[in-house]
Amino acid sequence: MDKDKIVVVGGYGHVGATICKELGNLYPGRVYAAGRSLEKAEAFCRETAGKVRPLRFDLRQL
Repeated sequence: MDKDKIVVVGGYGHVGATICKELGNLYPGRVYAAGRSLEKAEAFCRETAGKVRPLRFDLRQL
């Protein structure tokens, strides 16, 4: 298991985005904003100058 990544489910929503931004400042490039919409995750991550990365993740598919 790779322990160098931090995944925030709902990472581009209001609360998740705040968490991602804070963690992104502490651990740039290791934080992933995860959610059902890759497009929304990518749009949010562009605002973080690469500190947060996008990830498509749908809990309903587990």
